[in-house]
Amino acid sequence: MTSIQRDIRTRFQFEYTTVTRLRAEGILAADLSDADARIIIRTMSKVINNVTGQWFWPIESKERLRGAGYSVLSHPSQIPILELRSLEAQFGNTTSAYSSDAYSVSLRDIHLNNVGYRNISNRIQTVRPKFTRERPLNVIADGTWGWLENQPFVSDPFDSFAKVETTTAEELALDDEEVDVTDGSGFRAGDVVIFRSGAAGTTYSGHAILTEVDGNTLSFDAVQINTATLASGATVITYGQIPQPVERACLITSIKFKDDLATADATEAALKSRIIRERTDNFEYQLSKNEGSISDISTGDAQADRLLSTYHSPPYIGAV
Repeated sequence: MTSIQRDIRTRFQFEYTTVTRLRAEGILAADLSDADARIIIRTMSKVINNVTGQWFWPIESKERLRGAGYSVLSHPSQIPILELRSLEAQFGNTTSAYSSDAYSVSLRDIHLNNVGYRNISNRIQTVRPKFTRERPLNVIADGTWGWLENQPFVSDPFDSFAKVETTTAEELALDDEEVDVTDGSGFRAGDVVIFRSGAAGTTYSGHAILTEVDGNTLSFDAVQINTATLASGATVITYGQIPQPVERACLITSIKFKDDLATADATEAALKSRIIRERTDNFEYQLSKNEGSISDISTGDAQADRLLSTYHSPPYIGAV
């Protein structure tokens, strides 16, 4: 099975590390501008998605799940669900659906064709009866998906998904580096925050990775929003943080990519003066071409590949 929105891993602007982290590793603004650094970070984040078959960012999407013979309904790439908006279950020729005017719905409220649901470690689990292979359960889940860690504490995971939510207390402009919110408690440096606008706070409007939290002031490198400004009262949500090995792998490969770009001219000059073929009286040899290091199964860096090795998407078997 594939995602209903098929190319999620490459369509969105993923940023698995920050310009601040690059600067802490000694990458100076004189050598690499913030704008160019962000381009490199996004590029290497997509490489990580392609290598792992996963994504590590909260993405809003409709996903088709299949749980025939299982009580746990799984995403094809085992990507956890972070928040649910609606659920549609198909029983033979019958379709039952549940949604709400609110952005988020509780699994406790959903009961389709005598089947209840609950949240187990960000997986959707049916509450008896358990379906057999003779009566498969096809489900379309509309929600927010992503593999995050250090998620906020929630006292009743059966009833709700883990998140921290507040609203902005001032207008937010593109590339701003901080914003005041009505309540900053629960937010932490490293959290991925999503901004939503609209009367019910349901319209995705931008994102940022927090670099510092000081009371009710949230700081970041530069916020990325869809419009020039975002009015006060916008919803701010975090579901957690990018896994540390993924963040580190993005940092390593971004630095490597920057170094490769910085030495591109020198490399080209060296190649022009490089001996390609040499022949003597009794011997002849030719050097191989200089090939790029990034492939469809590797980030191009051995250390980054080791960090990502436990995050590779498994073959889809229907459930975990």
